[in-house]
Amino acid sequence: MKKHVIITVLMFTMILIASCATAASSTKITEHQPYTARGEDDLVFVGDVLDLSFVSEETALPSSFPIYVDKYPFGQEGPLFLIDQPLIDLATENLKRFLQILYDDDDVSQYTIEPHAMLPERVVYDTGLTEISSDPSAIKMLTGEYGMADVMASGNLLENTLIQAALAYLHIDNPKIVPVIQYTESGEIYQYQYTIYDNSGDFFENILNSSFSFVRATHYPDTSDVLLTLRKTDISDLYSNELVIPYEEALDYIQDTYGVTEKSNIHAEVYYSNSVEEGYFIPCYKFFIEDSSAPTPNTTENVIVYNVVHIPMLLNLD
Repeated sequence: MKKHVIITVLMFTMILIASCATAASSTKITEHQPYTARGEDDLVFVGDVLDLSFVSEETALPSSFPIYVDKYPFGQEGPLFLIDQPLIDLATENLKRFLQILYDDDDVSQYTIEPHAMLPERVVYDTGLTEISSDPSAIKMLTGEYGMADVMASGNLLENTLIQAALAYLHIDNPKIVPVIQYTESGEIYQYQYTIYDNSGDFFENILNSSFSFVRATHYPDTSDVLLTLRKTDISDLYSNELVIPYEEALDYIQDTYGVTEKSNIHAEVYYSNSVEEGYFIPCYKFFIEDSSAPTPNTTENVIVYNVVHIPMLLNLD
């Protein structure tokens, strides 16, 4: 049986702590809670720990990371960028290119693409059973077709027609699938989610791929619909390169703050977030801290409970 993990997402407020494990260092460690509109703090998450690209003390992380400009930032109130005709044209061209791939048809004039009724930055093509919309950075589909609900339950994504079209659109040649299965406290499956990105074999390139160019499929078992997101973020505008908190210092902070005696009970991955500072993509550590004292859902899975802590990597985050 595969070993799975349960990830409990804690709603941390922003705190600033000036201490760290070594007296010689005065690095300020700031925790960060990424913005979410879903309100799922009372649920637990399950995924395969072996499918996460973890950092370790042996990982040769660079001392500085690039910061990218977010050309199309969103806030809680919606898009924070100008919605003009060139932007709509770009969204339309993206959608046309995907339809060409999906339907294997170079002539997409027969498919009626219209402005989205509620989201002015998006255009949409709706078949009645599948709605496909596009903005400059992502294509989103809500579909009850293509056998996607069955695929989500089985996990056999790569042979599916819709997934194959999504991978071709994003030029993902060596797909890596990261599953996250979300349970309720009673042990029932609440949500399936799979993220697919191109596994380049290079650690930093995989950070970029998993943050900026990926397919994400989401399905709630009590519905017949699946939401598919094809993310292709434009990071051509480099803002700067900045020194980052060494992994060892961040790890020491986690041990001291959360009272973890064994480093083997702490795992971390690196990702880019656009919710740390508006208008920019900032590299972050995402720590998974084993919590053997936490209750687990009543499932037949072999599970490990984790608390999750996000730490922006920038040394000077003011």
